[in-house]
Amino acid sequence: MQLPKVQILDWQNPSEGVYEWTPPEVPDFAGPTDLATLIISHRAKLGELKAQGARTVGPVGAISNEMLPSLLMHAYRASFRTDEARTVRPRLFVPECGLGVSLPAMSPSAPAGPSPLDLMAWYQSKMYLVRFENPREDPLTLDDEKPIAKLAATLQQDGSSLVIQEVAGRLVVMGIAQLDFKDAQRPIVGMPRDGTQVNGLLIEVRGPGNLRVREGAAEYTLCENRVLVHRSVVWLNPVREWLHGVSLRIVDEVRQDKEWISGHLKFAELGAGIKVPQLDVEITWSRIIREAIRLGHGGTFVVVPQDPPPPIKIKYRVHALNLGTKLSQVWLAECHLATGNRQLDYGVLEEKRLRTHNLISTTLSIAALSEVDGCVVLDRNMSVIGFGGTIERQSKNGDLGQCFHLVREKEVPASDVLHHLGHRHSSAYGLCQDVIDSIAFVISQDGDLRVFANQNGQLCFADGLCP
Repeated sequence: MQLPKVQILDWQNPSEGVYEWTPPEVPDFAGPTDLATLIISHRAKLGELKAQGARTVGPVGAISNEMLPSLLMHAYRASFRTDEARTVRPRLFVPECGLGVSLPAMSPSAPAGPSPLDLMAWYQSKMYLVRFENPREDPLTLDDEKPIAKLAATLQQDGSSLVIQEVAGRLVVMGIAQLDFKDAQRPIVGMPRDGTQVNGLLIEVRGPGNLRVREGAAEYTLCENRVLVHRSVVWLNPVREWLHGVSLRIVDEVRQDKEWISGHLKFAELGAGIKVPQLDVEITWSRIIREAIRLGHGGTFVVVPQDPPPPIKIKYRVHALNLGTKLSQVWLAECHLATGNRQLDYGVLEEKRLRTHNLISTTLSIAALSEVDGCVVLDRNMSVIGFGGTIERQSKNGDLGQCFHLVREKEVPASDVLHHLGHRHSSAYGLCQDVIDSIAFVISQDGDLRVFANQNGQLCFADGLCP
């Protein structure tokens, strides 16, 4: 089975540093070893790009290619185990090279507060929730899946994970870490530009025989003995161009405000030749989709031009809910924090906190609107028009035609795409047939994410997506 191509972006050179990687073929009936082969091939591509001068194409976990198949096999076998009749769904994390066991912070005699200059020790001190004592002298080795199954019950907090290191040719459980220790899932402005979590190899057990693996910018899933490559929804051409247009409008609007401080917040992404959205705009939309998936109800978000009015009957209309405006208000509050050496105004700090909280609460509320039957409707300025929408087809001749599969990069019959999907998907496709420049994000109850779009009159489709 030939997997689709994967885009790799060098964030320090977004205008030119866009690369493509073609994964090797994998068997139709695949297992953990085939997944390991895929990851090793991706690592080789990253190494090749770095040798050519790419700088930020994604650090990998500090585990050798020889030990990687063993780690995946242990996780795979653990997925079939139970602990006191509970299904285990652990997460395993191998930090990137440099976050290993040899750091000063690992020593019991090390000072409680590592020097700010010791970046790796700082990461260690913030990342770990629980560290096992003397992992070198008395290691908790991972020779099979049993330790994973036993410790899975300790990983109740979102983002918590067992930290695995390769020590002297053996896999060792170092402790329990909170991967999102920067709280990057909550803040928008001010979040670290080097990614939302600590870099490395993350393995999530999502069910019996179901593994999701992320390393660098690539995600892979082994489910029902099939390997899938996941592509971020914001990197699909229609979605990326929509968010890029939203970014340009918000940035242009905020720069006209009298409170704007020129040069404080940088928008280097907008200068890329491939129409990269501004990062905060991208994260805002990803957060909505991620939260809607987490709710487990399924739903549909449609993005439509307002002129002419879309063929949607909206049951619940809303007033002036523009995400771009809320985001720009956070940026303006952030500007007032960059005041040189003058004393910090805590009123400004509180105002920035309140505006950020309002933005985050709004995104979560918009995600929850998808739980009401019908679609959530937005315009191309990222303003919510209403929810509970019913799509009213203009053309009902039954001719589904062809659509361009954005992941496979080829034309496919729309009937082949829709025959195993339900009414929610067929309605979304019908809307895109009728409305140019429309986009529909469809979430199934099982969490699958698909996109239909009409890009300048061309019907497009994509599946195997992640937020």
